[in-house]
Amino acid sequence: MNRLGDRLIAFSIVCLTLAFFGKYWNLLLINAMSVQREVGNILTDTIYAFQDDQGWNSLWIVVLSYLYGMVHALGPGHGKAVTCAYLIAHKTTITTALLITSATSLLQTLSTLLVMTISCLVTSSINHPHPMFNVVSQVSCFGLVIFGLLSVWGSFCGASKANTVYGLILALGCRPCISTLMAMLFSSMLNLHYVGLLASFSIALGVTVTTSILACMVLITKTALSCSLVPYSQNISRVLQIVSGILIVVLAVMMSRTNSLAVIPPLQTLSL
Repeated sequence: MNRLGDRLIAFSIVCLTLAFFGKYWNLLLINAMSVQREVGNILTDTIYAFQDDQGWNSLWIVVLSYLYGMVHALGPGHGKAVTCAYLIAHKTTITTALLITSATSLLQTLSTLLVMTISCLVTSSINHPHPMFNVVSQVSCFGLVIFGLLSVWGSFCGASKANTVYGLILALGCRPCISTLMAMLFSSMLNLHYVGLLASFSIALGVTVTTSILACMVLITKTALSCSLVPYSQNISRVLQIVSGILIVVLAVMMSRTNSLAVIPPLQTLSL
């Protein structure tokens, strides 16, 4: 009876938590976008000021870029839905979840720098990275489709956990980060390439923190729900893996169809 009571309490807490976030999530996103806009404007001014005073402005660029990355990660992108779908459907530790979020964020930054470099070599200019950005983004979406299909297949025949984790990291990680791209582009226009690198990796750190917190929240919620559904865990586990794989495919197709630089965060609107 006590175990049943504990499960009911855990299930109730999870339901209340989901209801709370469902009600206030849109408000949180709106406020996050507003904060992102303000931080982006301050960051731009600081990069401008770096040309005249490189002292404290270096530290400010790191701090502001970090904060910008944190709020930027709350908005659409960075594979949060895909990561959450994977974490819910697979037996995953917090360590593995943190590996996914941190490695993905780092690879997205490196992918963005690669896009900038290739675009510069091909066009002899840093001002036209958009075609390459879209190509690499489509490759990432294609990789996620393959990953999702393999996940569904793996739910029937079994698959290596390590391979699925690394496959997810690779598919998500090769997708460039638009805010990092524009921070690099803006800094390069001022001939401050190393400042762009500094801002890019600081943004990546901020993104990692936010996505890691969300991933841990998903795992905690999943653990609480698992306590309530222990008798059905084996059947539910397979169903979740199948649904997760299908959901990842759907999300990848949606990202591919909506992949565009038309939706521009604050840093993108700035020009000399």
